[in-house]
Amino acid sequence: MERRAVRRAGSSCRTWDVSSCPLIEDTSGAHDLLVGGSTPASTLAAYGEASRNTHDNFLAAAAKLGLGLRDIPPCVTFFAPVSLDAAGRFVWNAARKRPGDFVDLRAETDLVLVLSNCPHPLDPARPAAGGPVTLVRHRAPPAAADDPCRTTSPEIVRALSVHRSALRLRRGCDVQSVEPRSVRRRVRP
Repeated sequence: MERRAVRRAGSSCRTWDVSSCPLIEDTSGAHDLLVGGSTPASTLAAYGEASRNTHDNFLAAAAKLGLGLRDIPPCVTFFAPVSLDAAGRFVWNAARKRPGDFVDLRAETDLVLVLSNCPHPLDPARPAAGGPVTLVRHRAPPAAADDPCRTTSPEIVRALSVHRSALRLRRGCDVQSVEPRSVRRRVRP
């Protein structure tokens, strides 16, 4: 699985797990692909007690499918304005968060999507400033053959080709008839 944090010139496509779920629209640009989600230890340090956290939520979701820790890839924390300071340390930049921001993801393959609405380990807000999340699933128009999210690297092209071959074998159908789905996540004020 290829993971990248890339913004391509002339394209709104910033990719993370580019072979299965490209990010096709993004009004925020403030996402964390490096620090990771909260853990029992990070919530204990932040709040004085271990509380609801991303790590445990992901494990619980994986267990429902007979999966475990080794089956969970690194997470992407959307709407987490983490950046690096001049010394190379991770810093939280709350000014980059805006109500109404959203990301639009396109599922190119069958996948399991786990969402965990927990405080980020670097968010200094005490108590955590959580809020509602709206998840909208809808049919997206088929991506064009030259879509940047499908053609930015040979690895992406190869991954999608392997997936299409596997679909043909598993479903016995023409892959072109399989429509992509899109998921939109909005932050509400």
